[in-house]
Amino acid sequence: MKFLLPSLKKRHLIFATLALLVLLVSIAFYVTYNRGKCSSGDCNTGFGVLELKDGTYYAGGFLNHRFHDYGILKHFSGEKYEGYWHRGEKNGKGKIFYADGAFYEGNFRRNIKHGEGYYVWSDGTKISGFFVNGEPQGKCTLTLPNKLTLVGEYERGIVINGEGIYIYDDQSRYIGNWKNGKREGKGTLLSASGEILKAGTWKSDNFQGP
Repeated sequence: MKFLLPSLKKRHLIFATLALLVLLVSIAFYVTYNRGKCSSGDCNTGFGVLELKDGTYYAGGFLNHRFHDYGILKHFSGEKYEGYWHRGEKNGKGKIFYADGAFYEGNFRRNIKHGEGYYVWSDGTKISGFFVNGEPQGKCTLTLPNKLTLVGEYERGIVINGEGIYIYDDQSRYIGNWKNGKREGKGTLLSASGEILKAGTWKSDNFQGP
């Protein structure tokens, strides 16, 4: 059994990086706002279509020249957001598609994933639950491409209790139960190639035997 997934440490970094990227894209967009062209409608307060010279465009509601209510923003990089805005920030329900094929659907607060939602990586791996400041928090469900479902408790994007997967720097991985951030209960350690190295019972992060 082989899972081609980034490590949870890397996933933690990915969530933080994506949150920062979304914020920077939004800031960059507003900085260049006056360089855009309102190609139709009312881009002040109403509904309109705003196009920038770099190919980025927005179609939706405006309030005092800011994105407001429902709108679609398509960035020239390939990233696309469909959902609600509040005074220029992603706020409420929405869906964001990333250039690498990943996407997130759920709630946003001030441009960041926050609230109920789910994130799907380009390989089909899905994590659903509650997000806080862009990262999974509390009880979340991780579904792998082979449909294996792992339910665990997350803290700032890292599984702490319950079922989960952790991929180490050498690409070996542990799939199984966790307690207080340590391997505890039934679990399997796999090599980078998917070979089973240890399968059985774990206690306080140590393998006890089959």
